[in-house]
Amino acid sequence: MLRSRHNQERKAIIIMEKCFKVLNDKGQTMTPCGKWWYDEQSPKFDDQPEDVKYSTDTFYTDTVNNAHSSVEGCSKGYYYIVECEADGRGDVDTSDNVMKVYYNGTTISYEGS
Repeated sequence: MLRSRHNQERKAIIIMEKCFKVLNDKGQTMTPCGKWWYDEQSPKFDDQPEDVKYSTDTFYTDTVNNAHSSVEGCSKGYYYIVECEADGRGDVDTSDNVMKVYYNGTTISYEGS
């Protein structure tokens, strides 16, 4: 007797979570230790030394307030807080939601909306 086998496709439900990363006015992304580099999404990524390109991580945080806190203590200037979506498996996509802020050495102010 032959049995037909039905393979059902299982659709994975991936829940995307918001996260945020910080860029400086040069377009460099903040690392977990507070340094800056051009991440994979930057057109200047390939212009960096090999050790920077392949052994540097991007700092992601879970709230806008934590992103603000990460800017405190940096040099005075403009920074961009970029909203991202993470799938929990290490894949992160950036969105078009970017918040421009100015840090004057003591406080952070929003530039535009």
